[in-house]
Amino acid sequence: MNQHLHDIAQCPICQSKDLYQRTDDQMIEKIETRFAWYEELCIPTLAKLEAQGLVRHINGDQPIEKVFEELIKIIG
Repeated sequence: MNQHLHDIAQCPICQSKDLYQRTDDQMIEKIETRFAWYEELCIPTLAKLEAQGLVRHINGDQPIEKVFEELIKIIG
């Protein structure tokens, strides 16, 4: 899957033809800024919430029915 998004006609996973690329994803500075923001703010926040027992993990690589079952178990 080494093709650029603009080179493929549909999603190789779900076959959707509604593909688009954010215009700011074409600027490396914008991508780097988003990653820096994530590392600086999101990761520490997630770590604090995990330490407080407020984060639950669900395996999103399984069928949607299983994801839904796990979600229902967590939220009741």
